Amino acid sequence: MDNADDAEPSPLTPASDSDRTPTPAAPPAPAPAAPPTVSLTWRGLIDENDPVDSSRRRPLGAASNVLASLFTSLGIMRRRNPDGTLAPRPVKRMVLLFGGAALVFLVASAAHIVAAGTVSVPVTLGKAGEAFEPGLHFTLPWPLATTRDVSTQSQAYTMSAMTGEGQQSNADDSVSVLGSDGAAANIDATVLYKVRPSQAKELLEQIGLDYQSKIVRPSARTCIRQEFTKYGIVSAATSKWNDLQTEITKCMKDRVEPAGLIVQDFQLREVSLSKEVQAAIDGKVASQQDSERQKFELAVATQRADIVRVNAQATADANQILACGGAIVEVDLFGEKRKVIQPNPVDRCSQAQLTPAFLQFTYIQALKELVNSKNTTTLVIPAGTDLNTFVGLNGAGPGAAAGAPTVVTPPVATPPTTAPPAAPVTTAAPAGAGQ
Repeated sequence: MDNADDAEPSPLTPASDSDRTPTPAAPPAPAPAAPPTVSLTWRGLIDENDPVDSSRRRPLGAASNVLASLFTSLGIMRRRNPDGTLAPRPVKRMVLLFGGAALVFLVASAAHIVAAGTVSVPVTLGKAGEAFEPGLHFTLPWPLATTRDVSTQSQAYTMSAMTGEGQQSNADDSVSVLGSDGAAANIDATVLYKVRPSQAKELLEQIGLDYQSKIVRPSARTCIRQEFTKYGIVSAATSKWNDLQTEITKCMKDRVEPAGLIVQDFQLREVSLSKEVQAAIDGKVASQQDSERQKFELAVATQRADIVRVNAQATADANQILACGGAIVEVDLFGEKRKVIQPNPVDRCSQAQLTPAFLQFTYIQALKELVNSKNTTTLVIPAGTDLNTFVGLNGAGPGAAAGAPTVVTPPVATPPTTAPPAAPVTTAAPAGAGQ
């Protein structure tokens, strides 16, 4: 008989706790590997599947996936195999990509395009070469060679007391000067200059690119002060302005052009004087204007006196011709040869020239002028047909002295009846004119 311990338990009999043996659970199946993804955080790129950093992930959605694909294709990140292991890096691809990028960078750094209005000085291993003209040029790649661009266009340096003008716009940059007379003034000026292209290398080696503050400004201020001491302030601000500007320009050229700069122009813009000096200048200008006005008035008075003198001489000559006669002569008048009547000398003078016929002619001419006058409406003339009635020649007239004409008062006739209103002038003929 079998032992009780060896008997199999009946299926209807419940087994005791000591007879129960625990059955081990089956291990779970491994989960399939997820595709590699990354998150971009402040700590850098973190793999999404990394269990260590999963608590610090800050995914950026589609952007992180794009970056992951880019870095994986470049070889910066390694791909994951289906079993979750990292794939080897594509070294050959990385060498080609980074080598090509380095080659492109070296070629780009060796090419230099020089813009118009500038020259470029190449510096190879610390040594400056001849300047490049505008265009495309090649040097050794960076960092073996670099270039320094230098502008060859016109530049202006302004020294002014006005705020907001000039290179030092926040301060008074005018030049304080003293004249030979001890008076002071403040000068505003502008210097126009440019770099000589053929000396750009020497300029860069000896002075540098800050040549404006090193040579242009000090030279301009020194030349202005130096040349103003040769003149008084009043004359420098008035009559010697152009001379002073020319001398300052010459001084600037002597100082600046040997360094590789070209002085194009120096413009002396303003001389600000003190109130006392300005008053002296105003007085001088007023005196000069008064002197010019007096000269003009003297010239006008001289011309008027000459006109009166000529008229008087003409009247005297006419009277002498009437009294003494004259002769026709040829004279040079205003550059032309003209014939004029020259009166006879006084010793040949006689009263025979004043004949009754001449006096009668003069009388008729005077009557014509009166008749043709617009202001004459009625003309009253004396009666009688003989001029000797009014003028006594050689004692013919009453009370006349011998040898001299005497004018007597003629009888006045009754005014004749005026003409109809339509006629502008009515003239009565002398009685007996038709006899």
